[in-house]
This record gives sequence, C-alpha cells and structure tokens, in this order.
Amino acid sequence: MSATPGKVCVDGIAEVAGERVFVLRMLQARDPALVGRPFFAHFDPRAVWLTDLEPAFTDRFPFETDPYVTSPSELPALWPGDLVEPAV
Repeated sequence: MSATPGKVCVDGIAEVAGERVFVLRMLQARDPALVGRPFFAHFDPRAVWLTDLEPAFTDRFPFETDPYVTSPSELPALWPGDLVEPAV
C-alpha cells in the first residue's frame, strides 16, 4: 500500500514470540535505510490500512520519529517577537 511513510508491503501473518502479527516491510521509504527491513504489527482482522495497525514488540513503527527528538526548526516560538523571518 502507498502510505505517508512510503510503500508498505504486507508479507503475511506469522506467529512470533507466541503472538500473531502482520509481517511488513518498506518497498520505498522517505528514509532509504528502512527499505527492505521487516517490521511487525499486532494482528487485527479489522485493519484495512496502515493507520489501523499498532506496532508489535516496540512502542512505534520504524518510520515514526522519536517524539522526544525535535529539530530546532520544529520548535515553536515562545513570544511573537521570537519569530525568525526567513533569509532572502
């Protein structure tokens, strides 16, 4: 399926560590290091899209960024005078 992080392939359903999971991998990704790397989602027979899935064995999918890491450009200004005008 084509999704925001890239093209995701559902390779199938497997039992890993006693848990039924979807086995997925990125065919194309915004981060090339993720291409071809398998990852897992909890099995959900009602899931129809990537956003319906929850990661298995970890707290986030490999394409999801760490919520505690933010680049300075993503930080909001505290005061209206703190807004930085783009260089021209």
